[in-house]
Amino acid sequence: MAVEYDEDGKVAHAYPFRVAQLERAWTAALAASATKVERNPGFRFDKHVSPAFMRAYSNGDLLVTFLASFTFPYSIGVARVDRAGRPLWFRVAGYNHHVGQIAHADDGEVAVWPAAVIGDGEPHVHARLQRIELPCGNPYVDMLDFVHADGTLGRRVNVGAALRASAYASALLHSVASESLARDACDLMHLNSVHRLGDDAGGSWGLAAGDLVVSLRNLSAFAILDGESAKVKRVVRGGFAHQHMVLHVEAARFVMFDNNGWNGEHGPSRVLLVDLADGRETTIFPHAATPDHLDALYSATRGHISLSPDRRRVIATFYKEGVAVQIRLADRELERVFHSLHDVAPLDQFAEQRQTRAARFRLHGLEFLARTD
Repeated sequence: MAVEYDEDGKVAHAYPFRVAQLERAWTAALAASATKVERNPGFRFDKHVSPAFMRAYSNGDLLVTFLASFTFPYSIGVARVDRAGRPLWFRVAGYNHHVGQIAHADDGEVAVWPAAVIGDGEPHVHARLQRIELPCGNPYVDMLDFVHADGTLGRRVNVGAALRASAYASALLHSVASESLARDACDLMHLNSVHRLGDDAGGSWGLAAGDLVVSLRNLSAFAILDGESAKVKRVVRGGFAHQHMVLHVEAARFVMFDNNGWNGEHGPSRVLLVDLADGRETTIFPHAATPDHLDALYSATRGHISLSPDRRRVIATFYKEGVAVQIRLADRELERVFHSLHDVAPLDQFAEQRQTRAARFRLHGLEFLARTD
């Protein structure tokens, strides 16, 4: 399910993918809640469920997002697994999806995680005096869940409601007017990451430590929410498009995985640094010194970035390419390249690749780990 590597690239620890145990935990969680997951004929947990995004607790346990095909919705929940891969709990009630963050709180570690409610009725975008009906019967309502270490829900924030109540409500019209509506009529914002601002946030930009930055892919925007009231402080749009993951670096600087923000020279996908203090956008990767074979890496969907604990480096993961790159933020120096190559000789479903014994696998993400044990 996941593998830890040391600085030399050697395997330090492997988390087994205990499919049967996870399926039992998921099935029991569904039975104990009012949550529904529609499964198409032929659905199999071992074939159609993927451990997608992960965050590590201080003791080495993982909080894992599970996504699925052949189901509605695609987000089937998150589970906490121990170092032996055994599920400690499986949470389905919030359809938790994509990637969030684990933070220390007075009463222990709390994860803030993207979630969804499947709505009904007559979905619409209502920005000031303009009301536009949407061709969808069951829209996604984007939420944030604050999940305690034992899997219980502490707090829930309706991000769509917060945006509609803010001075930036008209930002929703961007999704209606774009091709996003044709592709995602039921998913106006597509909240795909949340990250807490660090202690050095602040200054004249209206930011504060503990505020939350959320990435809204289908608006090609990110928003800053007050950490206490969850009110929207500002919405930021720029030269980026359909981005995944926006992380706070320091002061008013944010780094993101910009899926479709090609700037005419490098891309089509890139790592972008945005400074709210002066409005400057800097392409961290790729750039003129990037090797040709890495210059055209592209992830139309998904994509992942991770900041090092000292916030000086970033790892960007290109999902379908099965490649990740590690870059120094200060000078944009390429430090490492990771290739998701695996031995497939024991796997019967890869008959052609067995001749070469290796195949490139999709890569959901690489994370820096703060632990040194």
